[in-house]
Amino acid sequence: MANGKRALTASWSDVWLLDGVRTPFVDYNGALSTASPIDLGIKVARDLFARANVAPSDVGTVIAGQLAQASFYAFILPRNI
Repeated sequence: MANGKRALTASWSDVWLLDGVRTPFVDYNGALSTASPIDLGIKVARDLFARANVAPSDVGTVIAGQLAQASFYAFILPRNI
C-alpha cells in the first residue's frame, strides 16, 4: 500500500453461497406483526435447505439480517435459526 500500512485480508476456499430467500415486505404493524423474527427465520431456513437440497448439518454458518431487534433473543437471530 502506498502509505506503508498493511490491509487486513481473509480468504476461504471452502465457502459456498447456496441460495438466498427473504420474508415479504409488510407494514410495521401489518400481517406479520405477531410473528417472531426467529420463527420466520426458521421457516425460511427450512425452505431454503429443502430448495437447495442441503442437509442443515452440512451448514456451518447462517447469515441473516433484520431491520429491528424485536426481542433479546432476536439480537442473535442467526444463532437461533
